[in-house]
Amino acid sequence: MVKQYLKRLVSAKAMSGLFKNRRFIFVYHDISNENSIHHANQYSTTPERFFEQIEFLKSQFEIIPLQQLVNDNDLSSNKSYASLTFDDGFESVFSIARPILNERKIPYSVFVNLSALVNNQVWVSNIIMNDKSYENKLRKLAGVSTPKNSTISDIMSGGNFTNEFLTNYKIDNSDTQQRVYMGLDQLKRLKEEGVLIGNHSSDHFVLSQCDDETLKNQIKAIDSLLVNELGLNKVEYFAIPFGKKGHYNSKVLEEISTFGYKYIFSTNPDHFKIKKTNHSYMLYPRIGIGEDTTDQIQFYINRSYFRNYDL
Repeated sequence: MVKQYLKRLVSAKAMSGLFKNRRFIFVYHDISNENSIHHANQYSTTPERFFEQIEFLKSQFEIIPLQQLVNDNDLSSNKSYASLTFDDGFESVFSIARPILNERKIPYSVFVNLSALVNNQVWVSNIIMNDKSYENKLRKLAGVSTPKNSTISDIMSGGNFTNEFLTNYKIDNSDTQQRVYMGLDQLKRLKEEGVLIGNHSSDHFVLSQCDDETLKNQIKAIDSLLVNELGLNKVEYFAIPFGKKGHYNSKVLEEISTFGYKYIFSTNPDHFKIKKTNHSYMLYPRIGIGEDTTDQIQFYINRSYFRNYDL
């Protein structure tokens, strides 16, 4: 009963009014209808639910560009601020989320994978859209032999990500006309509209489980394309694939920083404040949103007020 009472208390909308001068980053993935071929409970949000969530977030925060959120020390201390990000670069972000956000003049950022952009696939969505034989193949490549129901989590937590995995996870989708992920033309359009484009690695591997060579390639492989094809001067924003504490370590963070990334994003659900630091990079928390109700999102927000996460 005590736990239930505390959960109701933490979920109360009025609690947000007690806390000001907080900064939040929310991360989405795919915005699609349930009958879409790539829609998945793990990462998708239906358009109807997305609309509700955006209206709710607007009522709670001033939504500002990510660059401003992580750099501006002069934001009002009487408000709380938020930024929206999208990982993986799903085509549905361009075709469904973009019109909703543009109509409301809400800024957002997109973190893309090289394989998704060039090959229209990454291994995570390949598992969801394919059969058990494919799942078992990736298990074997990752060194995970024991069958379990949570196949993606299984590979994420115990797999090894090497060049062999890289060369074997891809499937032949040359006959598929429908794009699951955005192409370069769409990404260029977003850039022209002022959307920040960041790096989400080459193939969405678990970086903490990569060997040295694979780790370097996963971090830097997309840079030349973003600079040369999109005309970006420099890429300084990096979202860690999966993004929980088990998916990166100090070595991964230092390696990302070595390649010039100053702003690194996890999916550890929290808020943050800005303060001066001597680090060459900053690690920022983000709250993941899927098909969550506004009450669930309120709970995620309020729960963070009881943690101390100052940068």
